[in-house]
Amino acid sequence: MGSTSLERLLRRISPDAVTRSYLAKFAVVMLVVVAAIGAVGAVTYAQTTDHLESNAQDDYTAVAELSATEFDVWAGDHRATARNLADNGAFARDPEEAEAYLSSQLAWQADDIVALHYVDRESGASIASTSDPERADALTDRNWFDADLLSGDDVYVSPTYEVDEERRVAYVVQTPTREYFVMEVDVASAIGEFRQPTAGSFTTLVEGDGTIGASDRDGIGGAAYDEEIRSAIVEGTSIGHVSAASFEFTDESEYFVAYAPVPSESWYVAVHVPLSEAYALSADIARNLLLIVGVANSTGSPARPTRSSPATSMSRSKPIAATSSANCTARSRRCETRSASRSNRRRRNGSERRPLKPRARRSPRA
Repeated sequence: MGSTSLERLLRRISPDAVTRSYLAKFAVVMLVVVAAIGAVGAVTYAQTTDHLESNAQDDYTAVAELSATEFDVWAGDHRATARNLADNGAFARDPEEAEAYLSSQLAWQADDIVALHYVDRESGASIASTSDPERADALTDRNWFDADLLSGDDVYVSPTYEVDEERRVAYVVQTPTREYFVMEVDVASAIGEFRQPTAGSFTTLVEGDGTIGASDRDGIGGAAYDEEIRSAIVEGTSIGHVSAASFEFTDESEYFVAYAPVPSESWYVAVHVPLSEAYALSADIARNLLLIVGVANSTGSPARPTRSSPATSMSRSKPIAATSSANCTARSRRCETRSASRSNRRRRNGSERRPLKPRARRSPRA
């Protein structure tokens, strides 16, 4: 009853051309199947890509946070080294002994510590140095150097600067004579340890004013972010990301930017991932879903029968009709002949057949 009602309903809402043609019915069914596959694929794609993109953003932000933590450890080690080297009685003696002390200590330090200086706090003049006095004087001529730079046993960390195509930073500590001990460090070793989540990604060390202090991409040290990115990194949340941004110091590609602060310094670490690589897995899933829908569509499309011309159809139908008539006529004659033969045999057999005699019953034995 239910199926009859359903069939009746389908016949009412379906066009006559569809109800009369099995091919049209098949086409409608396949179109419904393809539409269902497309709808399910679209929903699956939206849900899956959202989930994958969210996971990717979390992963890149975690990379930035981890790199900032590792750089903080590196900076803390150099702070301790500068404080230990400055606390020595050699600075209370004559400049020659101070310079000999600096040279001997530099030989035992890591390769990223490139120069040690002992300078006058008031004038900024070099008292002793492991490099040329002119370089020491050029260092103290920078706008961040000041007589009131430090108080107590603090360690001052300068903004990054460039010397001989190296990005450096200076650690300044007071000596027992209240003069300044300056340790110059090449940050390339720390930048080179930053993680690279994708092939086209790069990482920057960002200063408090939005200037790129150093980077593992050549040629962008000293460049500045625009106000929007600077505000997001420096003035925004401590850890976060920018979904899409482009920069004057790179190509025209857009990047996903994740950032995190260096805990003990006024610096930030920013990880830049090209959008074409950031969500590569989502793009692969989209292509696979489109491929599935395309295959289903091509499979479900019924092949249209080829049409022939009226003349060809008539020429083909005539021999078939004539042959059918001849076959039917011959078959009828044979059937009539066979029927007549069977009737004659039955008559002869009926006339010659003798009646059967009834069998006598046996009397029971006494």
